Amino acid sequence: MNPETARRFGGEVAEGILDWYGREGRLFPWRRVGEGRDRRGLPLHDPYLILLSEIMLQQTQAARVVEKLPEFLETFPNVERLASASKADLLRAWQGMGYNSRALRLKAAAEIIVNNFNGEFPRDFKQLRSLPGIGRYTASAILCFAFGEQIPVVDVNIARVLSRIFFKCYTPLQRFREDDLYDLDATLIPSGESYRWHQALMDFGAVVCTARSPSCSSCPIKDYCISATFPLGHSLFDVQSIRKEEPSFRGFPRRIWRGRVVELLRGAERGMRVAEVMESLVDSTQPLSELDRRELLAILSRLREDGLVEITGVVREGGLKEFDVVRLPT
Repeated sequence: MNPETARRFGGEVAEGILDWYGREGRLFPWRRVGEGRDRRGLPLHDPYLILLSEIMLQQTQAARVVEKLPEFLETFPNVERLASASKADLLRAWQGMGYNSRALRLKAAAEIIVNNFNGEFPRDFKQLRSLPGIGRYTASAILCFAFGEQIPVVDVNIARVLSRIFFKCYTPLQRFREDDLYDLDATLIPSGESYRWHQALMDFGAVVCTARSPSCSSCPIKDYCISATFPLGHSLFDVQSIRKEEPSFRGFPRRIWRGRVVELLRGAERGMRVAEVMESLVDSTQPLSELDRRELLAILSRLREDGLVEITGVVREGGLKEFDVVRLPT
C-alpha cells in the first residue's frame, strides 16, 4: 500500500464514494434506511435479518436473495423459530438458494444463540466468530450493520475496491492481504458513518469497480486510484483469470449433482431408494455404468457425512446399497 496516498486522499476517496452512493446506491430489504420497523414489525437493523441476508448473499446473487428472503422470513420469522425447525423443513425453505450446507450451519448458529445466549445475538466479536458459518466478515457485518459498531468490514467487493485504489493491482482479480485491508479500512471509516460507508463500498464494487470490467473512465474517484492507469496503456481487463477446476461427473461439477439430489428429496417426504435417486438423476437414454453408480454412491455418502441427507437401512461393511432409502434429515 502507498501510505501517503491513504493519508492524503482517504478523505477525498470516502467523500467521493459516499456522494456516489447517495445518488446511485441500491435498495435492499435488509438495509436500514432509517430507524423504525418494517411491515412485519421487525426492526430495520434486526441482527437476525442481517445474519440471514449475509449468509444468503455469500454464494447467491442479490436479486435472488431479494426474492427469497421475504418468503424465508414468513416461515422462520425469528431466531427461535429457525432454531426449532426440522432440518428437512429448513432445506425445503432453502430451495433455489444453492449451497445447502449454509442452511444447516445457519440453523446450528440459531440453536446456539437460543440455547447459550437466551435468543439474544452476542455483541462480542469473538463470540460471533464462534458460531457455525460465521467468519470474520459476517461477524464484522453483524456488529456494524445491526449494532452500529464503527469497525472495519471487508467483503469481496470492498477488498477489490480498496486494493485497487490504494495498492497497485495488475490483474482484474488481484487483491491484497485481508489483514492489511482491514487495517486500511479502519483508517478510512468516516466518523459516525460506518454503516453507510461499507454499504457504499459494496455497491461501488458491484456497480463501478467490478471484477472483470471496471468503469475506470467514469469512476468518480479515478484521480485518486493508483490502479486506474497502467504502463503502456494496459487496463485491469487485459489479463485473463484462470478458472479453478472443480471435481466433475458427466460434465457437471459434483456440487451440481449434490444440489440435484437435495432437490429430488425435497418432494419426497418418505424418501427414495438409492436406486431411484440414481435413475432420476441421469438421462434414461444413457444407462448407468458401474463407474457412474460408484460415483453417485460416493456423492450420496458425502451428503450423508455433511448432514444433508439421512440413509435408512442397516449400517454394513461396504457402504451404501441401492435398496437403502435416502431422505432429507429430520
